[in-house]
Amino acid sequence: MEPHIGRITRMDIRGRIATGRLPKGVLFDYGGTLVDEVRYDPDAGLDAVLAHATSPIVGERLRLVRARAARVAREVAGRREEHHVETPWVSMARLIHDAFGTSFRQPWAALELIFWNAAVTTEPAPGVREALDACRAAGITIAVLSNSSFGAPVITHELAKHGLDRFFAFVMVTADYAVRKPNPLVVD
Repeated sequence: MEPHIGRITRMDIRGRIATGRLPKGVLFDYGGTLVDEVRYDPDAGLDAVLAHATSPIVGERLRLVRARAARVAREVAGRREEHHVETPWVSMARLIHDAFGTSFRQPWAALELIFWNAAVTTEPAPGVREALDACRAAGITIAVLSNSSFGAPVITHELAKHGLDRFFAFVMVTADYAVRKPNPLVVD
């Protein structure tokens, strides 16, 4: 049986529970399904990362770093949908910072979370807790599969901020697999 990637609504879950036609598991998308993005400010994220550089990035060098960050966003991140290829945040950050020889006091995984915490604000989607509680009560295994350039630890961290991480058997993001949904390679 081929896996189905799609949106299951709270009504679908309630209806399936009521009729006893339960799926073995449900993969939830992250953004727009489990959480809604309230704010995305990549400049704030970049500033937070640069605060961990081994030497200050100021003046003309800062302007050039910002320009390169905009170019990487446009030429790499901006083409994710077109090519169905996911580029991890760390790879994009290295495209920006390695060009200037910038070194950091933190490892890349820590910088990814620093960027996220400064740049992204989310809130739980309306009704999501009820839907997740209904799945849990019905014994349905649930997990997250998200198109994201951020790694699974970052997405799990954000879910934990809202007390949602405890519901999921695993969190899987396309940054770890190179291809984006709906490419079936991500679930085969």
